[in-house]
Amino acid sequence: MSVWDDFGKLELLWINILNYDNDGYNNHKYATIFGNGKNQATIYIRISDKNKKILIIPDDELLKAVHLVHYTEGKRLNRQGDNSNYKPWVYTNEDLGYAKVISTSNTVKSEVSTYGEYGQVIKLYLHATEPNEGFKISAGIDIPGVGNFNTSEMGTITRNGPEGKTGSAFKYPHFVHIKAITPIDYGSKYNVLVNKGSSEISNKIKISKVGNERQYLKDIFYFNGISKREDISIRPKEIKSNDKNTFKVINVIRDKKANLDTVKFLNNNLPDIIVGMGGGSFLSYFVFVAPQDLVGLMPGSCIYGVEEFTNIVYKYELSQKVTNYGGSDSPNLSSSSPSAAVFILQCNIPLRNVGKFNWYNQNENAVVKMEVIDSYGNSGIITIKSHYGDSSIIDITINEE
Repeated sequence: MSVWDDFGKLELLWINILNYDNDGYNNHKYATIFGNGKNQATIYIRISDKNKKILIIPDDELLKAVHLVHYTEGKRLNRQGDNSNYKPWVYTNEDLGYAKVISTSNTVKSEVSTYGEYGQVIKLYLHATEPNEGFKISAGIDIPGVGNFNTSEMGTITRNGPEGKTGSAFKYPHFVHIKAITPIDYGSKYNVLVNKGSSEISNKIKISKVGNERQYLKDIFYFNGISKREDISIRPKEIKSNDKNTFKVINVIRDKKANLDTVKFLNNNLPDIIVGMGGGSFLSYFVFVAPQDLVGLMPGSCIYGVEEFTNIVYKYELSQKVTNYGGSDSPNLSSSSPSAAVFILQCNIPLRNVGKFNWYNQNENAVVKMEVIDSYGNSGIITIKSHYGDSSIIDITINEE
């Protein structure tokens, strides 16, 4: 026996576009979306049984029965994989993650409630394969053993009763107008906003002249640190939203992380790149890509350098921890609203002609990628590369083209 065998009457069929506004979830009659397949068209359905009580249909049965149609012509839109009418519009049952609507008008939240308790809600996911000025879309449903119904302008001739033999034709015109604009690809440097901010690290640094085998200390002296930290934030360039213009999802794609055994990293969060370079002074860089927690170096962390002509070894020792915390452009450390960010810690031994001692650059020409998705379903792969030449400064490029 089928659940549809107890069908008595289709009482409500209603379509809206769901969007989250400041006052909560509202439905809208007019909407503009990015054509990325992650917007919800919500279908409200109320069916009564032969005893005039609400008949609950399993979701999988409803998803097979519900479809979208053109409001004026009543023809069906493309379901994913079909080659039917109204390209480039396509819809699917697959939930790819809710995405916001870019703009809306004519809120219709109250209209559904005037019809009393609706029975069930089905969500379909709509997108366009290219920009489109759009048109009016209505809901339809095929009820097994009864016939086809929709909310197009002309409606259907199916009689709204058991087996389609009783009742009257279902005429209930209702639509939403939807328009699609080109999705944003965050793999392009033109679509991301890169902000850089740097600050000095206030840290008394102990520098010791030590034997080549690190066996004894000589000439201990202290230096008020001029080392620096730099935060690079990466955000959507054009999109402004209530979540402070950050990405909704970030997935870091890397080959491996770097490590240095004389350094203790905060929360055991290892950097992506470690590079040491000589010049006017000896600089060591620790680069963290997309940190979602506090990162940095702990007190007692040591970096060793050797003087080129004398072979004297110097130990650079931090007296307090240094982290990526602080500043308006610091990484957003909330896992519910992450920022794409790069944090660079630059440690400085203020001595000329000093290079690395007993350690090596790691991932010095690394390419780290971040797969990002914004609140509107736009996505892309952000590419982060490190470069340096003869200069003693490491350069991080974002989406270099």
